[in-house]
Amino acid sequence: MLRPKNRQLTRHLVCLSQNFSRNFSSQPLDKDEFPSKQQNPKLSLIRSVLQENHGISRHAIRQYYIKDASFYAHQKDVLFQTYVNGLSESSSQISIPITDLLENNVPKFIAESSNLQCFGLHLIDRFTDTIFVAQTIVDALAIYSSTGIPAIVIMNQNFNFLEKLGFVKNIFAWFQAGYEQDAFNVADSLGMFRTKVVLSHRNGEGPMSPLEAFKDGLDLIEVAKNGGKNLNVKSFSANDIFDSAWNQFSSLSNMPGVPLKSLPSYNKILKGLRQGELTIFTGPTGSGKTTVLSQISLDFCSGIPTLWGSFEIRNTTLINKMLRQYSKGNLPNDPIKYKSVFEEFQSRMPINFMGFYGSTPFTAVKNAIYKAVEEKGIKHVVLDNLQFMVSDQHNGSVDRYALFDSIIGRIRDLASTLNIHVTLVIHPRKEEDNEPLKISSIHGTAKASQEADNIIILQRLPNTTYLDIKKNRFDGTLGKIDYEFDPKSLRVYLIFLN
Repeated sequence: MLRPKNRQLTRHLVCLSQNFSRNFSSQPLDKDEFPSKQQNPKLSLIRSVLQENHGISRHAIRQYYIKDASFYAHQKDVLFQTYVNGLSESSSQISIPITDLLENNVPKFIAESSNLQCFGLHLIDRFTDTIFVAQTIVDALAIYSSTGIPAIVIMNQNFNFLEKLGFVKNIFAWFQAGYEQDAFNVADSLGMFRTKVVLSHRNGEGPMSPLEAFKDGLDLIEVAKNGGKNLNVKSFSANDIFDSAWNQFSSLSNMPGVPLKSLPSYNKILKGLRQGELTIFTGPTGSGKTTVLSQISLDFCSGIPTLWGSFEIRNTTLINKMLRQYSKGNLPNDPIKYKSVFEEFQSRMPINFMGFYGSTPFTAVKNAIYKAVEEKGIKHVVLDNLQFMVSDQHNGSVDRYALFDSIIGRIRDLASTLNIHVTLVIHPRKEEDNEPLKISSIHGTAKASQEADNIIILQRLPNTTYLDIKKNRFDGTLGKIDYEFDPKSLRVYLIFLN
């Protein structure tokens, strides 16, 4: 097993820093750059976080060259060492928030960094035949603590250096729940025949991360073997899928999804709402997207439990909008009668709301969805809108559209993994006034149109407003639904269908 030759480097692989000028330098750290014991007596923060909070073994901490370092009380970042030139001694530092270690959050540098490559690569030598690829440093340490098998964390999407790992025969890519598509992307780069993606959390059951499995006392090797899924697709004959083919064909003339009561033309085109699908909903600013979606979600909510993530308007505003729609405009201006309508609404509508407003990290949204699916049996999730899950992650070094694509892909994966229907609102690009929007008007168009099962555009033009069904993966039926809006009830009513 290879070891770094630079002893000055290995003495200071982890430290807390407020603003080191060489956070991403490939130069070894100088001893003078670190505060002394006299400056702050707290010397065991990292060990406390890793060992006491997460149960990471001392052996794993030593093997990954993680050592205690003094720090200032106001400092919040942790420096870790990575190796950037394959199995050589060349190295670099990465800086992550201490809260990411405490909560085992997926760090942003995985998608954003351009020069960092891998954490834990020094544990692999030419005799290594099995490795794990994890998503966080804590997950990697948990895997190694449990199995003794090297676990690495890839810091970005430049996988060229992985060619050096051609001698490794078995690879398990084990990412946190909700990031399965990212794991498959890594597996594709590592080689589909030797790499298995570990799907430990399915249908709301099982550990959501390697760390959770480790803390639950599970055998991580057995979890990986039982939950591993190869990329290569097995061949089969037409006879093998006869039942599935007949069920789909026979359902085309019926209603394969949950029907929409207030807009029957919606059912004629889209055949209702089906689980495991992603619907993208867009329309001009101020055109009434949230209002229309509120009505649609209430109709569906009478048949399936629904979760709303409203980041643009507060939940109190959204609930009052729903109450007016539910009461068809007869919402009483009296606290006792209002409460009566509210309680009736609550008892009949299995609808839940995320506690977010404004810019919200997608990881928080993802965790809320998983929890709601597990505890409430949620089948339909409405996210309004994508832009609020991207803005907090965007900085000058990251392509905004790459973030759009990444989150859309992860939402698509959530819909498939949890077997839920996700309706995602995306604001369109600025287009010419009085011109209908097109699929190309949607932000992140390529990924959005590829991943979406259905695309609905709310078109607001002079003298006409309608829902334009631009994509329907189920049976290909397209069309438009002309409607009129009642400002008293905040409901829309069908006019005719072309």
